[in-house]
Amino acid sequence: QHGRTVILVSHDMQAITRLCKRAMLLHQGEVVQEGTAHDVVNQYLHAGHIQACAEWPDRAQAPGNEVVRLRAVRVKSTAGQVADVMDIRKPIRVEIEYDILKPGHTIVAQFGFNTEDDVIAFVVNDRDPAWYRRPRPTGHYISTVWIPGNFLSEGTMVVGGGIFSEDPWQEHCDVPRVVGFRVIDPGTGDTARGDVTGRWEGVVRPLLKWTTEHLSS
Repeated sequence: QHGRTVILVSHDMQAITRLCKRAMLLHQGEVVQEGTAHDVVNQYLHAGHIQACAEWPDRAQAPGNEVVRLRAVRVKSTAGQVADVMDIRKPIRVEIEYDILKPGHTIVAQFGFNTEDDVIAFVVNDRDPAWYRRPRPTGHYISTVWIPGNFLSEGTMVVGGGIFSEDPWQEHCDVPRVVGFRVIDPGTGDTARGDVTGRWEGVVRPLLKWTTEHLSS
């Protein structure tokens, strides 16, 4: 009732979602959206063409070769919905959908994760024990990597995908920077940030177990 109203004008999505409950999106001096900070940030990111799904419905035009053809790369929430804004506390799933057209190849899916500044965060290969080092029959497949909650840092993550064979090695398709998503910290105090505000460096922000012993007084 007797507090202050502070107006924050910024393109820093982390600051907006962390410090503000409500937001307005302006374009050429006009208010184009007003609502919760999460909803307005989502609209802003859509306007910037950050997409969480890329699909190739026409096999003839899809990335690949005579062995593998891509169908789609998607970023999904734990609820299985395609989403480009993710809560830092929640797991994230990234999937690559493809067809294997020739049998006998030891197929491996791969994702590369880069920051918005094009810094390589990490690269992961499919190591599902059900198929590891096993030649696969022809068919329709989806390979999914699961990123745990409280692992990534805030900000935009750009994802590239690819599929190759092992033994012998052969690249079948490579789609760099094909999808992206943004990670936000809601500022609720239950993340690695805790109650600390301000800039937090690093491409990952794991919430690790800590122990402290009181040795003497």
